[in-house]
Amino acid sequence: MKLQGVHKKRLWYVMLVGLAVLITLDLYNAVALNNSKSYQLLHPVSQVKRDPPTPETTVAVVRTNTPGIPNPVDPDKLGKAITTQQVEQLVRHAVALIGGMDKVVKPDDKLVLIKPNWVIADRSGSGSITDQRVVRAVVKLVYEANPNAEIVVADGPGGWIDAGYAAQYKHNARVVDGLTLNGYRAMVDELLSDPTMPGLKLRLGDLNVPIVETIQVKVPNGGWYQDVYWTHRLVRDADVLIQVPVMKVHGTRITGGLKNNIGIGPGSRYGWSKSGLDHNPAVIDKVIVDLAAISGTDLIVIDAVTALEKAYTTANGSPLYRNMIIAGHDIVAVDTVMARLMGFNPEDISHLQMAALSGLGIGDLERINIVGETIESAAYLFQKNIMHQDWLGRSKEGQSNRFWTMYLSKTEIDPTTIPTPGKNGWTEVLYASDDFIDISKAFPGQLGKYYYAFTKFSVAESQKAELRVGSSTHIKVWIDGKLVHNYGALIRRHVMPNDVIPITLEQGEHTLLVEIGNGTFNLTIAEPVPNNVPQPQYRDRYEGTRVHGLKFYL
Repeated sequence: MKLQGVHKKRLWYVMLVGLAVLITLDLYNAVALNNSKSYQLLHPVSQVKRDPPTPETTVAVVRTNTPGIPNPVDPDKLGKAITTQQVEQLVRHAVALIGGMDKVVKPDDKLVLIKPNWVIADRSGSGSITDQRVVRAVVKLVYEANPNAEIVVADGPGGWIDAGYAAQYKHNARVVDGLTLNGYRAMVDELLSDPTMPGLKLRLGDLNVPIVETIQVKVPNGGWYQDVYWTHRLVRDADVLIQVPVMKVHGTRITGGLKNNIGIGPGSRYGWSKSGLDHNPAVIDKVIVDLAAISGTDLIVIDAVTALEKAYTTANGSPLYRNMIIAGHDIVAVDTVMARLMGFNPEDISHLQMAALSGLGIGDLERINIVGETIESAAYLFQKNIMHQDWLGRSKEGQSNRFWTMYLSKTEIDPTTIPTPGKNGWTEVLYASDDFIDISKAFPGQLGKYYYAFTKFSVAESQKAELRVGSSTHIKVWIDGKLVHNYGALIRRHVMPNDVIPITLEQGEHTLLVEIGNGTFNLTIAEPVPNNVPQPQYRDRYEGTRVHGLKFYL
């Protein structure tokens, strides 16, 4: 008997050691994935540019007085008094305008994953998270398209963890029953008891846990930041993925369909704050685009019933009762329209332009058919992000132009030079994945005194504008061969922007040349702040938006 006990103890010891080894190897693998960081700044456009799945797409924008809405009501007067029935009418009309749910959910689909934004534990309708009334309407539409499909509503929230998992994982999140607080548990109970939806297969899920349900998935065509990520098996197994984010500003300037994919990175792998997904402002946009490529979203329904300006939670943000739904099948196009409806220039949103360059969708408004409302009828100028001050302007200022051809020289060149990319020492067209552009990265191991970047731009109409420039060292800027800016000091702290120069733009095409020492720079051409901003006492929160209709190109 004692001998058997010894053998049993040894067996348990071996099993425990083996389990520890497996866990260690698994954690090592997870860490190794995040250590394969790609801080590559400059990317040849010829290597990263891909065509979108379709040459054009449709995005619906619906408010409570859009033609086709039963019993229309002025959305601005309605404010926060909108009802569940009115929210459902918005969702139904928006999805109908883009072809209906039957176009997305097919009769043979087994699993439909609906991914809202549950980033913090907050009440539904606050603007911090997706309003459960929007998800409720989406669930009904999915059921009507395929009553036999299993429907899972799930996110991987970064700000809270359920008490049932809190003791199992290391975390720094708030321990709370977030799904009771945000109303989603009650929503599921009510829908399951709805006699008009017999046989409904609906449940809530958590994309953070358990760790045994997480898998490694490769980024199609390779990633910007890394090629393999952890995600939850629900993301892989779902026949249909529907994103239901909420319209907000963020450190990434906006958060919509693309940014919502941060939630598919499991907290059990990356931490509940998702800090294991690199949030350095130089690369966070790469991570967003990689995860969006993995998720393969089929439908986006943006909750703009209550939106947030200034920040991404109500702790610092202010709610805006827009009483609006935005819907489409192209995640890039939907976010492009959303950005414009917030008063921003979509070409200022780094992850949005990177996703368009990668072929995840259409980022050109001229190729997006907007139905329901128009941009002019539904837009409102949001205050920009007031948080993330350590991002040196990246979270607020419109992004720098990212497309350049570059040159290294020991002597100054003629500022009227119009180079051909890839010829006579100039690089092929390069895409800079961060606003803080270092030309020396294009010439590793080479020495020179003057670093040059050249591009072209077109202007739709003549107007006043601002040349907004930042640099860590001396810099000159020429437009059409004319010197418009000259900063001569050798060193300074680079922020976006360091310098703002009033200029007058003439309609037509122009050249732009930058000369800098060995350091970093950013440059954009922005709209002056309008006189009629909603909060004139905070004019600085509206600065730095690229001129609408201005196009950089090479």
